[in-house]
Amino acid sequence: MTERQDRRSLFEAYSSIHENCGEPPIMAIASMEPEVPAQAPEQPEEQDPSEIHMAQAELKKAAEYAMKLSELIENLPSLEGWTASKITKASDYLSSVYHWLDYEAGGDQEPQGMFNVGAEDTE
Repeated sequence: MTERQDRRSLFEAYSSIHENCGEPPIMAIASMEPEVPAQAPEQPEEQDPSEIHMAQAELKKAAEYAMKLSELIENLPSLEGWTASKITKASDYLSSVYHWLDYEAGGDQEPQGMFNVGAEDTE
């Protein structure tokens, strides 16, 4: 997956999580969608160390909200379908990134079926 696809996936994950929670998007994330020059060949891009810091901050926030949500829904009789769907999607995105990075780092030798590449990732 290219950095452009990674950025698009992160942007889509962030947008889908914050879609109905009433929080305005963070401008750095909202403006993260890459601009692609017309007919430019894809070249390896330098890695930006700020991406690590942004990802760590977002993961910390996701972990905090996951704990709060877990406590909040513990005593609820049910959830509306869209809320359960958002939780499932967020979990799926995080799982896919974890398994990909683990594979890239040499942790797993056979990544079969671990990456949920949807239609939005194959553009």
